[in-house]
Parts: sequence; C-alpha cells; structure tokens
Amino acid sequence: MLLFGFVVFAIVFIYFLSISSPGAVPGQAEAEAVRAEAYYAYQENYWRYNESVSEYEFMLISDMDKMSKEGEKTWVGVMKGGVLVRDHDGAYQVQWKFEKKLKSAYNEAGRGMELSELTYFNGKLLTCDDRTGIIFEILVEETIVVPRFVFTTGDGNTDKGFKCEWMTVVHDKLFVGSIGKEFTTNGKIENLGSQWIKTIDTQGRVEHIFWREKYEELRKHLKVEYPAYMVHEAIMWEPRKKHWVVLPRRYSTEPYDEKLDEEKGTNIFLLASPDFKRIETGEIGKFDPLKGTSSFKFVPFREGEILQLKTIEAGDTVESYLSVVNLNTGKVLMEDIKVGDVKFEGVEFI
Repeated sequence: MLLFGFVVFAIVFIYFLSISSPGAVPGQAEAEAVRAEAYYAYQENYWRYNESVSEYEFMLISDMDKMSKEGEKTWVGVMKGGVLVRDHDGAYQVQWKFEKKLKSAYNEAGRGMELSELTYFNGKLLTCDDRTGIIFEILVEETIVVPRFVFTTGDGNTDKGFKCEWMTVVHDKLFVGSIGKEFTTNGKIENLGSQWIKTIDTQGRVEHIFWREKYEELRKHLKVEYPAYMVHEAIMWEPRKKHWVVLPRRYSTEPYDEKLDEEKGTNIFLLASPDFKRIETGEIGKFDPLKGTSSFKFVPFREGEILQLKTIEAGDTVESYLSVVNLNTGKVLMEDIKVGDVKFEGVEFI
C-alpha cells in the first residue's frame, strides 16, 4: 500500500510539473496564440483566427470620387461589413451583415472622403483619403472617422494631399503607398510624388521614403518601363514567407491615355523579395480588361488564399466585385460576386 501511494504521488507530481514548467510544450490554443502574435504583432484583430476557423468577419470601404459630396459641407463614405464563410471543400461564400455611412467635413478643393484602403494597425482600424492625404481611424460602433495623420505628396514638403492607395503592416510599421506611376501631362513627366511612400511606427513617428527604385524593379520584370506603366493599389507584405505580394490595378505596354486606361485591368500578380531583387510572376483568376485589383488581404493563417477586391471604372459604369483565390495554385475558391454599383477600394478582416 505504501508503494502504491508513492507511485500515485509521483505520477501526480510529474503531471503538475509538466504543465507548470516554463519549458513545457504549449497546447494547441497556446501555440496558435504564439503564432498569431509572431506574425501579426500589431494587428490584434487577427489573433481571434486560426487554421481551424471557417468564418471571417471583414469590412469594405468606399471611394465614390465626386459622388462623395453630400450637401454643402459634408462628404461621405460607405462601410459595408460581412462574413466570409469557408466550407469543408475550401470554397467560400459571403454573408452580408451591415452597411453604414461615414461622414466628414474634411476636404481638399471640394473633394473628400475618397477612402482608398483599410488596414488594422496598432489597435486602430485605419483608412486613408486619397484626396486630402488624411489617415483616419474608423470608430465602427460610433460610425465616425477621426483624423490621426495628414500626409502630403512626395517628400512631405508640399501642400498637395498624398494620393494614398495601399497600406500594409511590415514588422512594427505601417507602410502607406501610392500608385507608383509618374504624374504626366501630354506625355511629359510633371512629378514623381506618387513614387514616395510613408511609414508610421508604433510611436506615431513618420518617415517619407522614395520608392521609385522598387516600383521600377517591378516594371522591369514585366518589361513595362516608361512610358509604359503600371498603377498600384494593392501591395501587401506577407509575414510568414517574408515577401511582397503585388496585384497591379492597371498594366499597360503603351503610354498613358485616360480613356484607354479604363481597359488596362489585369490579373497579373508579382512576388518580390524584401529588396525587390528577386521577383516571380503569375496570373490568378479570369482576365477581364475592365477589372483591376483595388485591395486584397490574406485570409488569416491561410496566407496562400486572398480575399480580393476588384473594381470597374469605365465611362458611367462603376462596379465592385469580391473573389477568393489561392495564390499558390491559382485555384479560384470564390468566383467574382458583385458587391454593388459603388467603388469599394479597401478591404480588411476585423
């Protein structure tokens, strides 16, 4: 009996030692939490997800251009929320949940609330106005936008709002970029303001960085050097593989022409090393010259799969579409579904 009691004590002691020891292997939940924080340290909204999740909440934000004006002193944007649902076969569908207006009095020369991207960073859901250059925080429950930063074009020493078009979190910084194309008038380069990017760290410190060389590397790889061009609205840093993923909005082997540009959409994507010296190219989904990618996000912890937002702007036609595609295989996991006759330009999981 004494021996039996000793054995039981030893087993219980070893068990408690194993679960309390700092060197013990964590359980699945703890391991997933560690991975979440490692990959998305400053995007806490992603921590709720893991490889076994089948429902993902997301939100879209609109850029209605001149249609954003409502009354004399008010400009509006639309936020639209839904749930992306994954079935057992890996296919997706969308369930819409809400649609609300956001209002602001901030504008530049009578234009404002032309919201072109949506990203969660450092505890805040951020969007950027590509007319004023204002980075707003969206308070979803209160349905208001709060200015947090104001960017001007180029190196920041100008009085023109920065045409912000894409945002992504890289380590502990938010990168905010523009279209990456030279601003031209009648074929003449006027300025390179859209080839600068801005970074914001977790303390709110801002840097202005000339990114022309990186944009040029992408163009060289596809043989679309000036006066040919690409327009960028969707550039993301992939935290697991540590590379850039680029889905151009426009791709043209010809000089820029405002009318012809409407049919320069593309289904090309590029994967670039951190320094943009090694680049791979592929195609995803069906090619439609009217559609171009305005934003995308990696499905959390399924980073090979992306939720892709595409838009059409051709004459009087304005439409937005959502799809899900596997970048690794090219397989379409959700065909284009029409979001509406509104130009949505930002998407984020919330």
